[in-house]
Amino acid sequence: MNKTWEYLLFSLIGEEFEEDDKPFNVLGVVLSIRAKRNILEIWIRDGNDEKMRIGVGEKLREVLGLNPNNLTFYFKVHSKSLQVNNT
Repeated sequence: MNKTWEYLLFSLIGEEFEEDDKPFNVLGVVLSIRAKRNILEIWIRDGNDEKMRIGVGEKLREVLGLNPNNLTFYFKVHSKSLQVNNT
């Protein structure tokens, strides 16, 4: 997981998450190491923008060389997450 985290950070610093000079508005990332599973969170500016969510997910797969067949993305709106006290 260390290398994955490193690749993600460098790709964000290197502005790899921009397309045609239009940023995907990635505001931050968090990695939570858990006993049963690790959680990688990517915070984007507009969670209602489906094109942005898909673009960030596809770029994440590309940058980290992830196999789409072994990967599931979950999207959670921050305000709803706060309501149920869940991260």
